[in-house]
Amino acid sequence: MIKYHWFVFLILISWKSVAQERSYNSYIELAQSFEASNPDSVLFYARQALKVESENQSDAYYWMGVGHRLKRNLDSASTYYRQSLSLAKTDIQKANGQMGLGGVNYSLREWDDALGNFLSAAKLYEFLGRMDRLGAAYSNIGIIMNVNDNDEKARFYFLESIRIFDRIGLEDKKLPSLVNIAGLFHKNEQYDSAIFYAEQCYNISKEKNFAFGMSQALINMAPSFIEIGRPKHGYQLAVEGEKLFTDLGISQSALLMKFYQGQALTRLNRASEAINIFKDLEETTTEISGQERLYRWMARAYEQLDDFSNALTYQRKFHQAYEDYTTEEKAAYLDELEKKYESEKKERDIVALQNRVALEEAKASRKNWIIFSIVIITILLISSGWFYYQKKLSKEEEQTAIHKQQLLRSQINPHFIFNSLSSIRGFLFENGDAKPAITYLGKFAKLMRMILELSSREWVTLDEEVNALELYLDIQRLRFNRAFDFKLSVDSSLRMDEILVPPLTAQPFIENAIEHGLKGIENHGVVEIECLKQDRKLVFKIQDNGIGIDHVAPKENHQSHAIRIFKERLSIIGKRMKMNFFFRISDLGNQDGQHGTLVTYELPLLKT
Repeated sequence: MIKYHWFVFLILISWKSVAQERSYNSYIELAQSFEASNPDSVLFYARQALKVESENQSDAYYWMGVGHRLKRNLDSASTYYRQSLSLAKTDIQKANGQMGLGGVNYSLREWDDALGNFLSAAKLYEFLGRMDRLGAAYSNIGIIMNVNDNDEKARFYFLESIRIFDRIGLEDKKLPSLVNIAGLFHKNEQYDSAIFYAEQCYNISKEKNFAFGMSQALINMAPSFIEIGRPKHGYQLAVEGEKLFTDLGISQSALLMKFYQGQALTRLNRASEAINIFKDLEETTTEISGQERLYRWMARAYEQLDDFSNALTYQRKFHQAYEDYTTEEKAAYLDELEKKYESEKKERDIVALQNRVALEEAKASRKNWIIFSIVIITILLISSGWFYYQKKLSKEEEQTAIHKQQLLRSQINPHFIFNSLSSIRGFLFENGDAKPAITYLGKFAKLMRMILELSSREWVTLDEEVNALELYLDIQRLRFNRAFDFKLSVDSSLRMDEILVPPLTAQPFIENAIEHGLKGIENHGVVEIECLKQDRKLVFKIQDNGIGIDHVAPKENHQSHAIRIFKERLSIIGKRMKMNFFFRISDLGNQDGQHGTLVTYELPLLKT
């Protein structure tokens, strides 16, 4: 009889345990179901799970962390994620805890900790074969790489995430990676690639009636279409984006789409409509970086209306906003440095206390302690100054490297290469004479080598610069069947082998003169290049007798891109030399018997 009672007791205990486990799992599933919609419900069911006696409490603590993270209670979220990790019994629980903790680190801008947690989680997910979670981990790693300006690795992880979700057929899961990689390409001015990935995100979101995904895709699509010369389509997308963000209650993004509408209208020469939009935005835009962009475009719109007074006003506001934004960046950096200093100070105080006890035990004098503290503080200040200097130096070197790459890409116009090769083919197959083609090809190859070599250097001699320009002009004359002449003169007081100049500054303007200025003129074309010495500066003048820049059809791609790069190069040189350099493009307007375009700019007079 006693054995029977024990048997019944064991059955009841076992049944109760099974029932509790089922109840626990049900609460966890309910918490999970509300992750995308209701953080309060996530917390409610996670708390119910914690009340149930279970050997598997790690999941309950994990969902408590999720709920608090969604409500932006980051300290609480971190505490629960750490508790989940301490109770984890399986690899999947460990990986989930690390992913959650990495998300908190990201929100707190603790980039290194976030990256470490995401990488650890990714290794476990890969080991477990959980490709859905691995794809999410790769997407998060890509975000951290992007934040730290490691564009190459960011692109790698975003693409890996997209490939994983494509393989397992989870299209909606790859939306964050599609948005992020589109933003990465847009930031690097690779607009076609940005559109490619943003359109994928838009189409998937539209098919699934996911308004938020559509709106995020339009943030990259609208400005990218404007930049590639399709402002009308960019305007339509910006209007659609504004409506989506307004319906979603995301007002800041809706204002951004209004700004893109103004950009598009300016590009479409509808300046009055653009100004109306910009004025509305001026009343609501308080962020300095936003004001900077807004004022720049308002100045441009007023220039289209020939309202130079207002154009000048907003140009000045743009420069002031730019200065304020730079100051704000420096303040943010100093604030970050101060936080690091406070953290190091706390650690130093602990060390100091330990040293004080040791000094008291050794009966050391107070003077030694003061000297020790001064040394520590001095080292800290020197280290902080060195860190600031290295970061500034690295940023300048990076900017210089970027401009070198942009210069290299902008020097050889793809149309020039294509047309040159077509000319060679014409010499060979149409004229039946190989000698001119061989001469042309030899000069062309020599020019390619010369440009690649000069573009890799920050400064070249004036003699090297002139030789490159003469070869370039000679090739262009061959290509255009000697339809124009050129004159290249240098001030006789200049020793060309001792003067240093930035490489290939005149080439884009000479190309514009030949390709566009002389195109369609009836008389024989002439391009004149002159280099003069004025005080501590070199003055370059490039003049043609063509139709004039005011009569050239506007080109928003290569011409404006080359001029923008030249202005940026001139700005960097000016900052380094602490000098202002003049630059102007003017239409001669058929006055005093002259017509055509005159480009004038200044460079520093440097010697080897």
